[in-house]
Amino acid sequence: MTSRLAIALAWAALPSLLAEPIISEFMASNSGILMDGDGNYPDWIEIHNPDAAEVDLAEWGLRDNMETWRFPAGTFLPGGGYLVVFASGQAIENHVDGAGHLHTTFKLDASGEPLTLLRPDDSVAFEYAIVPSQREDVGYGLLTQLESLVAPDSSARHWVPDATLSPNWIQPGFNDVTWTTGRAAVGYNTSPGPVLGGGSGFHTAYLVEAGVPGNQSYSGSLGMDFVVLQDVRVTDLGVFDDGSDGLNRTITAQLWSRNGDDAGSVLALESFTGANPGTLEGGTLFKPLVAPLILAPGDYTMVAYGYGSGERNGNQGVSALDGLDIDTGGGLIQFVGNSRFGDAGSFPSSEDGGPSNRYAAGTFKYSPHEANDIETDVEASMLNNNSSIVVRVPFDVADPSAVDTLQLGMGYDDGFAAWINGVPIANRNAPGVPVWNSAATAEGNATELFPAALPPGTLMTTGNILAVQGFNVIADDGDFVASPQLFGISHDVSSARYFTTPTPGAPNDPAGIAGFVADTKFSVDRGFYRTPFSVAITSSTSNVTIRYTTDGSTPTETHGTVYTAPINISTTTILRAVAFKAGFQPTNVDTHSYLFLDAVATQGNPAGYPASWGVAADYAMDQNPADYARAAGNRSFTPREAQAAIVSSLQAIPTISIVTDRGHLFDSGSGIYLNPSGRGSQWERPVSVEIIGEDGQGRYQTNAGLRIMGYTSRNLNATPKLNMRLLFKKEYGDARMQHPILGDEGPDEFNTIALRGNIRDAWLTEYQGFGSAFYIGDEWCKRAQFDMGQPAVRGTFAHVYLNGIYWGFYNPTERPDDSFAETYLGGDKSEYDVVKFCCPDRSTAGTITMWNRLRSEANAGLGTTAAYQRIQGNNPDGSPNRAYPVLIDIDNFIDYVINGHYHAQVDWPGNYYVIRDQVRGRTDGFKFLTWDNDIPFAGGDPNGGNKVQTSPGHNWWTESPGEIEIPLRANDEYRMRFADRVYKHYHHGGAMTLANNLARWNMLAAIARPALFAESARWGDAKGSGLRTVQDHWDAQNARMTNTYFPDRQAVVFSQMRSHNLYPDLDAPEFNRHGGVVLPGFNVRFAADATVYYTADGSDPRLPGGAINPTAASASSGANAVTLLPAGAPVRALVPTDESVDSTWRTPSFDDSNWQAGTTGVGYEDSNGYQDEISLDLHTEMFTRHATAYLRIPFAGADPGDLLTLTLRMKYDDGFIAYLNGVQVASRNPPSTAPAWNSGAGGSHSDSLAVQFEEIDLTAHKELLSPTGNLLAIHGLNFGSGSSDFLIVPEIEATTLSGGDSLSLSTTSHIRARAFDGSEWSALNEATFIVGVAPNAATLAVSELMYNPAVTDPAGEFIEVMNISSVDGLDLTGVHFNDGITFTFPLAYTLAPGERAVLVRDSAAFAAVHPGVPIAGIFEGAFNNGGELVAISDSLGNEILAFTYGNDLPWPDHADGGGSSLVLIAPKSAPDHGMPQNWRASTAPGGTPGGTDAVSYHGGDLLTYALAEPASLDFSTGNLSAPLAPGADDVEVVPQWSADLVNWNEDHFDYLGGEPRQWRIHSPPLGGPRLFFRLKVQVR
Repeated sequence: MTSRLAIALAWAALPSLLAEPIISEFMASNSGILMDGDGNYPDWIEIHNPDAAEVDLAEWGLRDNMETWRFPAGTFLPGGGYLVVFASGQAIENHVDGAGHLHTTFKLDASGEPLTLLRPDDSVAFEYAIVPSQREDVGYGLLTQLESLVAPDSSARHWVPDATLSPNWIQPGFNDVTWTTGRAAVGYNTSPGPVLGGGSGFHTAYLVEAGVPGNQSYSGSLGMDFVVLQDVRVTDLGVFDDGSDGLNRTITAQLWSRNGDDAGSVLALESFTGANPGTLEGGTLFKPLVAPLILAPGDYTMVAYGYGSGERNGNQGVSALDGLDIDTGGGLIQFVGNSRFGDAGSFPSSEDGGPSNRYAAGTFKYSPHEANDIETDVEASMLNNNSSIVVRVPFDVADPSAVDTLQLGMGYDDGFAAWINGVPIANRNAPGVPVWNSAATAEGNATELFPAALPPGTLMTTGNILAVQGFNVIADDGDFVASPQLFGISHDVSSARYFTTPTPGAPNDPAGIAGFVADTKFSVDRGFYRTPFSVAITSSTSNVTIRYTTDGSTPTETHGTVYTAPINISTTTILRAVAFKAGFQPTNVDTHSYLFLDAVATQGNPAGYPASWGVAADYAMDQNPADYARAAGNRSFTPREAQAAIVSSLQAIPTISIVTDRGHLFDSGSGIYLNPSGRGSQWERPVSVEIIGEDGQGRYQTNAGLRIMGYTSRNLNATPKLNMRLLFKKEYGDARMQHPILGDEGPDEFNTIALRGNIRDAWLTEYQGFGSAFYIGDEWCKRAQFDMGQPAVRGTFAHVYLNGIYWGFYNPTERPDDSFAETYLGGDKSEYDVVKFCCPDRSTAGTITMWNRLRSEANAGLGTTAAYQRIQGNNPDGSPNRAYPVLIDIDNFIDYVINGHYHAQVDWPGNYYVIRDQVRGRTDGFKFLTWDNDIPFAGGDPNGGNKVQTSPGHNWWTESPGEIEIPLRANDEYRMRFADRVYKHYHHGGAMTLANNLARWNMLAAIARPALFAESARWGDAKGSGLRTVQDHWDAQNARMTNTYFPDRQAVVFSQMRSHNLYPDLDAPEFNRHGGVVLPGFNVRFAADATVYYTADGSDPRLPGGAINPTAASASSGANAVTLLPAGAPVRALVPTDESVDSTWRTPSFDDSNWQAGTTGVGYEDSNGYQDEISLDLHTEMFTRHATAYLRIPFAGADPGDLLTLTLRMKYDDGFIAYLNGVQVASRNPPSTAPAWNSGAGGSHSDSLAVQFEEIDLTAHKELLSPTGNLLAIHGLNFGSGSSDFLIVPEIEATTLSGGDSLSLSTTSHIRARAFDGSEWSALNEATFIVGVAPNAATLAVSELMYNPAVTDPAGEFIEVMNISSVDGLDLTGVHFNDGITFTFPLAYTLAPGERAVLVRDSAAFAAVHPGVPIAGIFEGAFNNGGELVAISDSLGNEILAFTYGNDLPWPDHADGGGSSLVLIAPKSAPDHGMPQNWRASTAPGGTPGGTDAVSYHGGDLLTYALAEPASLDFSTGNLSAPLAPGADDVEVVPQWSADLVNWNEDHFDYLGGEPRQWRIHSPPLGGPRLFFRLKVQVR
């Protein structure tokens, strides 16, 4: 018969001393090592059966320090097997997850707690009595040592018996000198014929010669694909040894199965350490597998990870590497693909640039399957002669007493029997008593692992014999194999170890460590300094060696200075340290940046850094004293004053200090800064990241990866200041950055941060001309999108340092990737498609399929109703059609376009990100995020940018949102919806009103300006054509934006939109009041230039297609004119004689009491003409002397919501600039440069026109008006000081509503209105009028929140709000969540006193678990399991509630995935939602949505009611514990202390949270001679 060995790999062992199951390994902090069948990462415990017999674990138990959990009936653990149980703290006893894993009812305590395996009678079978604190993703368990005793190629003697066989042949002393010598694995195969051993059949897949150095410090997974064409047997895994000089880091090799480009599973794994490196062969270290691995034909990937500083891998893509080769084994395998990379420990899913053997990293030894089964061919002596053969294999054991497990691996066809030193250990298909010519009792072929139990003293140091008798089924059978392997295994039950490479379900990694060196502590924290100091570095671990560096390089066991005494610091210093101890895991690299800003402010070129980057290197601040003073803000500064000004600028915004080995940045071959075109993780370098506040105090530090970022900006010839990106990964430090770098409104965690230099909007590139940089343009555009109510990238500003060298002003931002989508839109990041604008891959997550489909639909035309609705997933009538994928969120898209039209970024819409939720039924289609707007605003020219054009003619329109927007314009309904969104954002306090555009700009300008003086000193002259400064260039650009661009841009954009039929010529109707809280009987009036059609039921007055809605009512206009500022109004005037009066003269709060007083008009006449117009004569002050006059004209308050139009009427000679409450709103003949105290008019205005009022529409600026008082400031301009006359006469008029048809309101209503002239509809104006009482913090509370349901709770997330007042019918119309989740209450939604409203994420799932609980609505997004801001606003945007919940103590722990919800205690008392002591975990699993689990006090002993158990005090810690009775929310428990039992105090207690609730008392009371404590319990 023909047979092939079918390999079934399993680990089995039978120790002579460990006959019962043991806890071989556990993990008390699993964040990413092993996922359970529910998709979570709970703690886990591994049980190992070291016996050969199967064990029934029913009623065996696992116990922590609090609880015992029992194995259910039917739980069996095979001999030698492993069972992983998840310690997830389930509420039910025998939870089995989707993958069949058992779960305990307790969690493990990572701070350390006993862990015990109990027999059914509760006696201890195995115990970790003392467990030290545990580390994240690090295993803990028994140290396992493997000793290879016999291998298939071990020397042996064999004999095919011919008549008799001495029974002593199995004994060590038997004389086998006449037997044939060979190898241990014997056999033959007549078809197709064996490939025999002797070494000729062994191959190494990826070959590296000895001494080859590495060239890349990449620590992630490096993979190389290969295809197996014929069965091969893998015996060893190997890793590249940089320079062949031993390992300085732990390197892990993995062999993966693969399905195309998708990961399969890990088939084999070995870890290599400096202490246990394996055997060096050439340039590679090898370790044998415990048992050979048979690879059948298919796809596989060889992976290695862990390289980095001090132990580099090789990468042929970085630089040429000699000595790399491959061995296909004569066609057994084939090397394919371009190689791949990814996160450490994971399958490397990202494809690289080739070749297939790109990396010197992982490798393996292999041979043809038959070659390893048959090391010695015995066909000639055995075939047709005998069905038996006997083999004796001698072996030695280093220390027989240390071996407590033996394992025999046996490949056989058809049977065998085996003995060790005469003791039988295993057999298969063997006769009961073998004789010299015995045959196998049955056919069989397999490789199995057998436990071996030997009597004590059986093994010897030398002279041991493994005796094997192999049996063929018949003597003339065509094939036969007997291939043994023997291992000695020891479990050190007295010495538990940590395992940085955990192996759940497999033998423990032999490279365990005794512990972790305690983190180094620096006596002086990172930050800003001015005077010298010394730093002591310590570790609480004894007998450590600390090495440190001051050049940014990473200390290793052989690199860096050994710390012996405190280190003196007298100038900017980067101090990095690592502590080492033999047998322990060293500390991570601790980095502290000590920045001496006096030195930074004048930094020159640092020693040791390259003088050329391919272009001239630039590290220094401006070294020219005159230019340095100008950069600092004043050309008159002395050097010391200039230095002080730059220091102040360096402290204006937060600092990010990035530290890494110098070569990681500036090595000519591998440095990412000098090779900026390098992309992907192979061009990612490890760095330290520190955040230092404006006050000079350290805020945060972690380690991360750093890449260069960008597209056209990756060019040192164009800009020496490059964009960068920080990537936070567990392989470096924190898996996510855990610091609110973007402020309180942003998230607390980030997987990546882009450090944007906004290069084309900076002085280094200045795309729009010399001195044109804004630095804040891109951030303005992103915040505008956010203010429009859309998802948007958030950013901030920071100074960045590289290795202590000031690198400049940066704009750290989020990156809109799949993690961003998960954070802000909910769900899991794997559920999103993310597509970006370019380079090199457009798809960054998910697939690009739906994006291409949307583009294809657009290119086919979107003018028809069917096409327009189809891309929204609808039928032509607008009803959903599940056959059509939802491709686009139309409102989001329109808002994206409106923003782009306004800011007019040069290559918009070419730079973009789009994100789409893949989940059907939840997705809104692609959402569009603005990105990389670093050439916006046409340099400040409101007329300079036109993005409304229909024939853009730009290559950046290809494959961009522009491909979709132009076809959409052909659709009438799109254009109408577009107009509606335009009106919404440009009117009534919308995001794009002048007031909000200016406020957004001014807020960013106020942050950026003080910091830009340092940027000017660093990069202001980088362009080479002169120095750019804040006061000379940025201020002028800022003034141009605030005085010209923003005041004039809206009119320009509206003209552009109207010219392309995107906005109607007919203006939308206005209301006499734009919504809000009104009294019953309030009359809504309308004003329009045509008939007004309105509805109050939420429907549109216009039907799709343009017909009038039959339910709409019509109304006539009732507009009336009013004068807000008449001619002859009081005025104060000043003719400035120098620059001492700053620009605040234009603002209402300026003190003008010493200015001339009078009434308008203002001016002078030296001959005839203006006498009758002038009341305040300035002839003396101005004629022949000055051409400027400052005028301040106050006028009464006006509510902009009551005004329809606003008009400035001016008589003037020769020019003016008008400011309304400090904001420029109009000008005529202004100067060509920024206006100054001595400016003149830019042109003349004839006398005949000067006495006629010119009307200027200020309606776009009416939101600047204040109801309490206003100021019109006029900068009057004469054409020259010698002009014979000068005149300024202003008036301001407005229109209001007081007549026409009206609608009387008796109930809350949402009014929607349009004007219609018979052929054209206006945009929609809509407003909500709440008749009654609006909610506030005294009437509305968040009473319950389920932010992280247990995995067994399918109901999912919910939030509950409650009417905590006596107001009957509290109206929630328009109340909305604008942080945490997104939801708006519908029209006329009311709550009775005490009534609750429940909002859910998944209505079907919620209803299944909580039947009968009314669902008020379904929210969008998801709550952050790590805690986040929750904010609720009323219909007008006024904040009602805003609080941030947390998932760490003192917030209730059991609400964080433990099954409970957060319940607000005593909500009717309106407690502070932001205080964790005002919340508790629900007593009922899953919470009580729509109701309460609180109980009520009805008399009796109050202490018994309030406390479940007596309170206790731990005097060693000062912790006071009070186990509160579940649900006793109507009582308040307050801790008190006293020193004399008379005076009781409630201060000096810190609330710690927990259950029972705990408080800690701190100094000064603690530590006194005596203290008394009590709990005050009172009914609320």
